[in-house]
Amino acid sequence: MAFFIRRFLPLFAFVLVLTGCGKSGENLMKEKIQVMNDMAAALEKVTDQETMREATNAVSAKTDALNKIDSQLRALGQDAEAAALAANQSAWDEAQARFSAAKAQAGSKMRAANGN
Repeated sequence: MAFFIRRFLPLFAFVLVLTGCGKSGENLMKEKIQVMNDMAAALEKVTDQETMREATNAVSAKTDALNKIDSQLRALGQDAEAAALAANQSAWDEAQARFSAAKAQAGSKMRAANGN
């Protein structure tokens, strides 16, 4: 018995760690929605050139995070990606709408600040 434990327990633990490390499609989709909401929040704070610069930097960094999440979702396969989106469709649509509105609002504020 001791031989079995010393010999196979580390291997079993290693396999368990490898298989447990991956994120589910639904968790990735929720993470993606949170990132999109974070991007919208950054744009909603725009009031002048300085806050626009800060928002642009934040959105740029978050875009890299979105790309990484998209890669992870694609790696799960088309069916898993579609299922994750279907399970979170309304939250995703809301996050996209919030981002679009925040982007338009930030643009309007910048045009107004520049006298256009």
